Amino acid sequence: MLINRVYIEIHNQCNLSCHFCPPSQRMKQALTPQQFEYILREIKEYTQHIYLHVQGEPLLHPDLMLFLDLSFQHGLKVHLVTNGTLIPLYEHQLLSHPALAQLTLSLHAWESLDETTFEQLSLSLAHLIQQTEDNKASLFIRIWNQKSLQMEALLARLFCHEVISNWKQSGKHRIRITPKITLDLDEEFKWPNINDPFVGNEGTCHAGSKMMAILSNGDVTPCCLDPQGLLNYGNIFETSFKDLLNHERHISLIQNFKHHRCTEVLCQHCTYRLRFSK
Repeated sequence: MLINRVYIEIHNQCNLSCHFCPPSQRMKQALTPQQFEYILREIKEYTQHIYLHVQGEPLLHPDLMLFLDLSFQHGLKVHLVTNGTLIPLYEHQLLSHPALAQLTLSLHAWESLDETTFEQLSLSLAHLIQQTEDNKASLFIRIWNQKSLQMEALLARLFCHEVISNWKQSGKHRIRITPKITLDLDEEFKWPNINDPFVGNEGTCHAGSKMMAILSNGDVTPCCLDPQGLLNYGNIFETSFKDLLNHERHISLIQNFKHHRCTEVLCQHCTYRLRFSK
């Protein structure tokens, strides 16, 4: 079984407190290099792509560059999703690292920054865009609050007005600016919560079949939007990844999704999965 992507939460801390991200109810925890490499050995037979987050800002981890080195040694391609506020500290190292396949900047929180910080980061982002063409990694600029006039003005500064005009007319969510730069524009999504209204017990999702997630405490869940590990099958430091993929709960989840059935309570209260049912 080959999984498109495995999310590895290298830690669950962040330098921002955004309204759209649920606060973590777990104790603060970070993977050590030894734990990270153990996970790589467990999963590399089942995937080629890893994403270094579930919750938390990956650029805060002090061993991030070592994690990239280890990923490269094990032949895994790394996707980094960051809020972009720490890019000035890493931009040269990240884009040129041979393990990095894609750098995604999620800029939804920039609206809450003070004017000086916003301006500094905007200049850093413009510099990053200029560097992208000279490196192998692709750059995704993600704005999932696309009705923001401030963010629209930022895009107009970074790219020509014709690009923004074409985006508005097309109605598309994803626009390729250059072969290596993509705008990912969408409405803000809501993290699933079992206390939210019931959505339904019919539908499908990529959880389990195309994606898996490993939390910073080692718990394995099929869903990258399950930061509390409510769907977890067990812990990778206690049970092999191979055995976890053969767990009855995992097999049942995939089979039910194939028949458009949502049997897990968290899935029944999730609106994000509706995107896969269209």
